[in-house]
Amino acid sequence: MKGFPVAEAYCVLCHSADYIRSQPPLSRAAWEADVLKMKKTFGAPIPDDQLELIVDYLVNTYGAGKLPPSTRSSPAAK
Repeated sequence: MKGFPVAEAYCVLCHSADYIRSQPPLSRAAWEADVLKMKKTFGAPIPDDQLELIVDYLVNTYGAGKLPPSTRSSPAAK
């Protein structure tokens, strides 16, 4: 998946992949808010031009209407 390497590079600096997979299915607006919070409030070193790619990945993989957390698998494991 296109955004996986970017999410892996920036998100797992602070979060484990298991933590990300354990989040409830969120809407696009909720994922956008979370990613922006990580960057602006907590200082995650995410380049502005990578924000949308990360949000797209999170929505497409863990967004509302996707598989429940207990059945999710790591893209690397596929």
